[in-house]
Amino acid sequence: MREHLARLARHLARRCGGRPTPEENLHLTLAFLGDLEASHLSALYDIGASVRAPSFVLTIDQLAFWPRQRLAWAGCSSLPAEAKALVGDLQTRLAEHAFPCEGRPFLAHVTLVRRCHDVEAKRLQPLAWPVASFALVESKLAAGGSRYVRLAEWPLLPPAAEQRCQLPVEEDYLK
Repeated sequence: MREHLARLARHLARRCGGRPTPEENLHLTLAFLGDLEASHLSALYDIGASVRAPSFVLTIDQLAFWPRQRLAWAGCSSLPAEAKALVGDLQTRLAEHAFPCEGRPFLAHVTLVRRCHDVEAKRLQPLAWPVASFALVESKLAAGGSRYVRLAEWPLLPPAAEQRCQLPVEEDYLK
């Protein structure tokens, strides 16, 4: 999945200029916290560990462009209920601990190219992105752009029953 998005980012950068996001930096931000003191890490670790949400699959199926930021991104035309619940739970817990959260509605997207020129918005061939965990990530400025360092990662619960393959119980085989 990342490899496919990285290829798309390089293709867009060749056509529209700008700097493609390196494959290892492709991510989806659930809550942007900005610059925080190291003393806040313990609370963030506790918050991450307290979140209970089922895993899910995102469908990346649209390409869009934010002209003011000169940023091309890929995202979801529809967000699964499990993803909405995860973001809502995380934002609620962050607010309870007085962490600032963006006031605008969550928009699931992956930044593909920065400082690019106009990119035509269009539907993409759907790309399934299985989401089985979420992470606390720090952005560090480096010579070639930002570098992301994973500080902690928490697993999501197994998918809800309606998403799992239902196998017959043992008695069904004996009939």
